[in-house]
Amino acid sequence: MVVIGTTWTGRYGRQGLAWPPPAHCDALLINAIPLKLIAGIQCEPLAASRTSRPSDTASFNCGISAACWLFSTGVAFAANTWALAFIHVPAEYKRRIIFRVACLMLSTIFLAMPIVAGAQVITRASQRALPALAAAKTGALHTHGNKLLYANNKIAILHGVVMAAKPGTPSWSHLQQSAAVAVKTWKSRLIGLPLSQDAWFGKLPDSRHQGAVYRHKIDSVVQYCATHGAYIDLTLQWTDIGHWGKYLGRHCMPDGNSVRFWRAVASRYKNYPNVLFGLFASPSGVDWHTWLYGGVCTHESATRVVAYRAAGMQELYNTVRATGAENIVLAPGCRGGADLFGVIHGFAVRGRNIMYSTNIYAWVSSHVPITQWARQWRQHFELPAQHVPVLVAQWGGGRKGAAYKHLLLKAMKKRDISWTAVNFRVGPPWPALIKNWQYQPTKLGNLVKHELANGALASEAVK
Repeated sequence: MVVIGTTWTGRYGRQGLAWPPPAHCDALLINAIPLKLIAGIQCEPLAASRTSRPSDTASFNCGISAACWLFSTGVAFAANTWALAFIHVPAEYKRRIIFRVACLMLSTIFLAMPIVAGAQVITRASQRALPALAAAKTGALHTHGNKLLYANNKIAILHGVVMAAKPGTPSWSHLQQSAAVAVKTWKSRLIGLPLSQDAWFGKLPDSRHQGAVYRHKIDSVVQYCATHGAYIDLTLQWTDIGHWGKYLGRHCMPDGNSVRFWRAVASRYKNYPNVLFGLFASPSGVDWHTWLYGGVCTHESATRVVAYRAAGMQELYNTVRATGAENIVLAPGCRGGADLFGVIHGFAVRGRNIMYSTNIYAWVSSHVPITQWARQWRQHFELPAQHVPVLVAQWGGGRKGAAYKHLLLKAMKKRDISWTAVNFRVGPPWPALIKNWQYQPTKLGNLVKHELANGALASEAVK
């Protein structure tokens, strides 16, 4: 910062106070301008950037410059206001101070614009729409009645696997390779990809990249699927009960930050018809009214109970559609995402191109009869599938053997239900479809891989 001094021209005043004030006070007014110019220069590359991934350095400089600008401006304004209020100032100096304060206010408005623009770029970067790919091999999907249809109105039955995508895990580092193997080798037509709203916006405690690296990696998987004829279900799984960087995990309902997340994600991928928007992974512990319209939920930790405003499925759906996105929207069931019974009894999301997802697990001891689970399937997805399009978004876990899984596959095939099996990663925790990162299938993986190959042949015949 260049220090511009003043000249001591005389003494006026009362009670020992002299005018002009000491040179360093008078200089603060002038020094505010160079500080604001520095702020503008540092933020200018960020504001002018046309990329969707602003650099860490630019955003850091923008914050530091803004702090310097605010500090210098505040001190200069306070010093001159103090001079006018408490010092006997001759008319010639009073006019000078008033003129300088007016200039300070005008420069504040003018030179604040680059910093504001820089902050807006950081926000817009997370939701700027990706341009459509000319090489995309997937067409738009739509719903009619209880069916999911291709653009030519033929029934779409999509089978695939769910990937693990939690940052910092081995699955995250293998994400792009896993997508390639799942689509090309295992013949998956649908990839499930769980997302974190804090990672998307760079709000994780150890985040160093404002979410740009995370978003770029998700972009690459979406674009790979689009160019290789596969659809992808982007599902919000990890939330923060409305507190960025805190209480990270899987919660009973989405929150206010989830609304911002879907505004950004839907804006970004609305030009990709192969993307399905899974509003939330597994709502639990709420009634159907709260599920649909939102309400107050609580999160219990080891030391405290935190209440937060839950966003309902209708609000999240409305947020997606407000961006102009016409992609298929997946609304999950209640009770851990498993139960869709309320959907056909007055609690359906109002809108178009809506599909409902359910999670089918068998986390029970081996002595429970399979027929009991078959009755639950009827309530959870077979009856709803007669009225609305249904995706079994997660299945494959539990302690049941092959007979259970074959019976479940038979029930889904009977209703032309799309599904994705969990989890295309190396365990533990279980269930896992692969044994290692050479993608050798587990016992469950062999069953899923076989079904995917058969489903791919049937899908080609339909198309």
